[in-house]
Amino acid sequence: SSPVSYRSRIPAWWPVAQLPVSLLLVLSRHSVLALRTPGLGEPRGHAPADDSPAHQGRSVAILVVGRLLDFSNTTATAAKTAVLSSTRGLPGGQEATPQDVNPWGSFEEHVLRSIPTSVGHKVDVFLCVGVVLGVVPRMVTGVYKFSVGGQMERLHRCYQEVSASRSYDFYIRTRPDFVYLTDFPAVAHMRADRIYSRFRMATGISGLTSSHFSWNQCDTSCNVRSEVASGYMNDDMIFVVPKALCGKAFLPGRKAAEWQRRFRTPPDWITMPGWPEGAWTRRLIAAGVLTEPLAITGYPSLSWRNHRGMAIPCGPTPVEKVRCGSRRPMAEVHKNVLTAAWHGA
Repeated sequence: SSPVSYRSRIPAWWPVAQLPVSLLLVLSRHSVLALRTPGLGEPRGHAPADDSPAHQGRSVAILVVGRLLDFSNTTATAAKTAVLSSTRGLPGGQEATPQDVNPWGSFEEHVLRSIPTSVGHKVDVFLCVGVVLGVVPRMVTGVYKFSVGGQMERLHRCYQEVSASRSYDFYIRTRPDFVYLTDFPAVAHMRADRIYSRFRMATGISGLTSSHFSWNQCDTSCNVRSEVASGYMNDDMIFVVPKALCGKAFLPGRKAAEWQRRFRTPPDWITMPGWPEGAWTRRLIAAGVLTEPLAITGYPSLSWRNHRGMAIPCGPTPVEKVRCGSRRPMAEVHKNVLTAAWHGA
């Protein structure tokens, strides 16, 4: 059945269990330039950021895409229990999240307050969910209520709804259950021809820190041990997509599968067959989409395997990945990607 769409009245070592709840942030253009000197939590030796005056004032938006968004502060309802039981994945190896953890509060503090500082004005926030509990916060721009299959299909529908009324320069996808421990990076300095994401796995890349990883963050080694391999696996919880790449990043399931069939493995590339993050990465590479590392620390509070214990120790102070294989500049890694990418329409 067709999704029900409506505007709100008031203007988050082994695979992480998938929670098909995501957030797509739509931001705006910047008027404040940040320092060009990279900090420890920022990539070194990577492609230069696009921060010229000609690119100030970018528009950026937030879409919350998932099955459930709970503003009610209740511990148990029939709707909440049903959704959580189908989204948390297998309970083995679960990590408890304290009851007082507030994902939306961390989102307000580290995303909604930090991004306007970068781009110079407020962001637009959209919710695309099956169930909303409680009162929708005042900063939410719009709500679209629908239920579809997997998280990528849900993300595609959300992007369609938002872009039908307005186009944004950048779209940031994130999960509403994600607990942010650090501020979101400066969107004003991001390139308009790359997507930005954390890495589920990576090796053979220079300039990485714990903030660029979604798993095994605080170790001084990259989480793939190889002296010859290189490459990355895109984390699918949080990523930034510029307008020019939306047609390749926000594909429906059928078209995404077609891109994956065209995938060719880049030279010496790392592979993890069967992982959702691996499928997401293959689709991007097959479409010729290049990725820059995104520095953000946190964990998905509603996943059984949320890796909270891994993320917290080095959250405030990033750990540099000093043992990361061949440690090639990102430009060399991108050459490998383009060598293998299928350049089609």
